[in-house]
Amino acid sequence: MYKDLLAGYIAGSCGTLIGYPLDILKTRVQLNKNLSVGFTKIAKEILQKEGIFAFYKGMAAPFISAGLMNSLLFSGYTLTLKELQKNKKSEKDFKTIEVNFLNYLEKIGE
Repeated sequence: MYKDLLAGYIAGSCGTLIGYPLDILKTRVQLNKNLSVGFTKIAKEILQKEGIFAFYKGMAAPFISAGLMNSLLFSGYTLTLKELQKNKKSEKDFKTIEVNFLNYLEKIGE
């Protein structure tokens, strides 16, 4: 279970590391009054004027929260799968249910 928590945390954190700078660029493009300026020009301006760390300003809270959220999602998914596997009916039971349901639909259609 700890592997799922760790994998989820790493996945969420990596997603934030990649997505956050793009979100900064998107926000700056939206705030820019000059509509002809694109991502690349704004990215160059940020790098020249503010440095590489400008892309990661204010990232601590989303970094931690995305990691925690994904770790809970990963572990919850694994626990749910294990529970479903424990309570799994045999394939024969499913086929019986399917045949009964199809017979029911057939009788409705008559």
